[in-house]
Amino acid sequence: MDQHEAEGSDQHLYYLCHNTDFQDLRLRARSLKKDNYISPGNKILHEIRCAREKHHRASQYARSAHVPMTLPFPVGQPGGRDQPLWHILDCFNKSTALYIFDSRQLFPYIGAMGIDVWLYRQWFRPFRSNIELGRYIAKVFAVEYDPRSVNPGSDLDKLIALHCNVCEQSKRIADTTAQHDPFTQAPVDSVQGPLRAESWKPQCFNFKDRELMQKDWRETHILQPLFRALFMVLVVPEDGDWKPWLVDGVMDVANLKVRLVKSGSTNGLSAPISFSPLAGVALDDSYRYDSPTITTTLAEATRFIMDLETREMMTFGMLPDITSISTSTIDYWMPKEGRLTYALELGWDRRRDGSLFHVPKMSSQWVSQRVFGQVRPWMGEGAHLNLVLAQKMVQRMLVYEQYPYIRPEEFAPGKDGVPEWPRPDDPSTWCYHE
Repeated sequence: MDQHEAEGSDQHLYYLCHNTDFQDLRLRARSLKKDNYISPGNKILHEIRCAREKHHRASQYARSAHVPMTLPFPVGQPGGRDQPLWHILDCFNKSTALYIFDSRQLFPYIGAMGIDVWLYRQWFRPFRSNIELGRYIAKVFAVEYDPRSVNPGSDLDKLIALHCNVCEQSKRIADTTAQHDPFTQAPVDSVQGPLRAESWKPQCFNFKDRELMQKDWRETHILQPLFRALFMVLVVPEDGDWKPWLVDGVMDVANLKVRLVKSGSTNGLSAPISFSPLAGVALDDSYRYDSPTITTTLAEATRFIMDLETREMMTFGMLPDITSISTSTIDYWMPKEGRLTYALELGWDRRRDGSLFHVPKMSSQWVSQRVFGQVRPWMGEGAHLNLVLAQKMVQRMLVYEQYPYIRPEEFAPGKDGVPEWPRPDDPSTWCYHE
């Protein structure tokens, strides 16, 4: 088969997959609208929640997979000063950071696409995940360095300095925006001590960006204590034409080798972080009781971080506390279709549906699991976009004729406390929650 024939067959398979799946989604949405057992108010909240899921997925994809934030290594090297504002803002309300060292040094970096789809599949739960204000498990960075003279795995202090610089720079900019807000009354709690590199200069591309530079982010965006304390490092194997979604010819993102590193910061944590739960799954004999680092698989590292997320939330609740933030403030960070006030345009009737004031601020409480999560499959704009992005990755794999050999279970979380996802034979249904 020549190249043109291969491309034609790939496009044909993608076309069939694309049309069949999206037709199914349209049928699901159509049946929901005709279901008289679901109240109009619940249908409206379901639609707005789906719009928020779409916005959340699009944001995380754009900032972590499509064009990740690029940082120079070691800290202090030229470059990295001008950073898009949305990338800086995306460092907040995340549980950890993932730094990717790829010796090919191809930028803009698109190698994280497979990792992004896999990570999102582990963390996100349709209708149930808290997704307001950009909350997510990880912020992905692509690292720019000279592979001829720098060994990213050899100097732990430089890795910690890289992460600490991200925390310090982000916090400094958040404090700077608070100083510009004429309505803030709280004192500005600036980062102490000198920065490790030249100050970041936020790049504002539109009016919205410039407006954000005049707002106080501190109520809505928090540099999470867990983010400060722990991060991951992935060094791309130097085996030629490496694909982030392919290991030994099959999808095996879960078994990519990563290094977990403690930065030394413990402020705000409910308890110190111990790597002892990972002792049995450590790679390269890397576990030491008092070591600040351990090497394991991405699957084990992700599960470990999600367990820490749960631990911190059980102690302190979710930070920031959505219930203490006004609806108008939350809506500011949403597209029009994801704002609670948009319910009025969708036909919300106060006499029939009640007051919007009494609707919970966290959209994870809007959709009845009994009606939408168990009886019905996942649907809506969020499901639509998740399917698009997963199929986009599948389409790239088709070029390498790997479609028949994909293991769907690689997109399913493991056991040990993480709920199982369906494991269908058709990869096009990975994004559905049955």
